[in-house]
Amino acid sequence: TVQELPVEGGYTIEYERDALSGKIKENEGIAYYCMENMGQYMVIWQQNRVALNIAGDINEEEAFHMVDSI
Repeated sequence: TVQELPVEGGYTIEYERDALSGKIKENEGIAYYCMENMGQYMVIWQQNRVALNIAGDINEEEAFHMVDSI
C-alpha cells in the first residue's frame, strides 16, 4: 500500500510501531522512518508538505530497497 496525506491545516499524523522496532534511513536529505507494526513493515517520510508511507507484507531489506529506488 502506498499512501499520501497532505500535511496542512494543523493535522497531526501518528503511526504505531512494535516496541524496539524502528530505524531511520536518510537518502538525498530525506529521513525515512522504517518500522514494523503487527507483522507489517512500513516506511514513512515527509516531502513537500505531504506525509507518505509504504506498508505491507514486506521485510526490512525490501523496504530499504524501495527507499533506495525513490
